[in-house]
Amino acid sequence: MVSLVDLTIRLSAPGSEHPSWTRWLFADPAKSADRYAHVHGFVAEEVMTTDIDTIPPDAPASVIATTLERKGIHRVPVIEDGRLHGVVTRPDLLPAVISQEIEPADLPDTRIRSAILAAMRREDWADPFYTHVEVHDGIDEFFGFTPGPAVQRALRVLAEQVPGVKGVATVQRSC
Repeated sequence: MVSLVDLTIRLSAPGSEHPSWTRWLFADPAKSADRYAHVHGFVAEEVMTTDIDTIPPDAPASVIATTLERKGIHRVPVIEDGRLHGVVTRPDLLPAVISQEIEPADLPDTRIRSAILAAMRREDWADPFYTHVEVHDGIDEFFGFTPGPAVQRALRVLAEQVPGVKGVATVQRSC
């Protein structure tokens, strides 16, 4: 696959500097030659990236997002049986993100509270024993003790992701 990075790398590649004798002594000639061909080549075979991540057509949006984030890439090919079916880009994931953010109509407060507590139990930084949760009319309120502003911010973000939460009150006390 030839990407924009593959085409623009020659702009940022160092010139033909002579390496120091210690760098030359320990350099891998094959690796240096491959890099030179990749940076200075003019045909696809020379400049393309060959080590690419792919996804199957049935990959969920969360797996695609994880792949893009982990590799620091903006698009990933969809491959099945060695054939290209398409390419998924970061903007293609926007509808999946938006659909998760649409709030269901008035969930019961007890159900929202249970979902928040379950989410807290999955995180090693959240402690439902010392940080208590109450929900009234979809507004979540944390109270009790938290280790500081970073945990308070993370608790707010955690609660905002729970379907039915309409707002989050500030955590009252920290230690």
